[in-house]
Amino acid sequence: MDEIEDLFENALNGDLAAQANLGLIYLKRDTGPQDFQQGKYWLEKAARRGDTRALRVLATCFQFGHYGFPQNQDIANHWWYMHHRQLKNRADAGDNDAERAMKLLSDIAKEDRFK
Repeated sequence: MDEIEDLFENALNGDLAAQANLGLIYLKRDTGPQDFQQGKYWLEKAARRGDTRALRVLATCFQFGHYGFPQNQDIANHWWYMHHRQLKNRADAGDNDAERAMKLLSDIAKEDRFK
């Protein structure tokens, strides 16, 4: 089996990281055709299970209309909210990486970079 087939098999078996990775591969594919529907499917599957990277990618794609996603701020806000909630849950559980990410987001918000 090649790398993509292994990843696909792992994603089918519920491997969260494999699902997010497969979604990204379908969207960004350098070799072979990109597949928006498959990319969206696997990213949403991983995001619904709490993968913060998939949540962030979906939020960004809907916010800016990347990779064939329609630009839709309401949907982007939903995914950003879910991303923030997942980070907070992980930070509250003692995840140091999540704590650092929450601090970074807080610092960015204080600087009004997005206004």
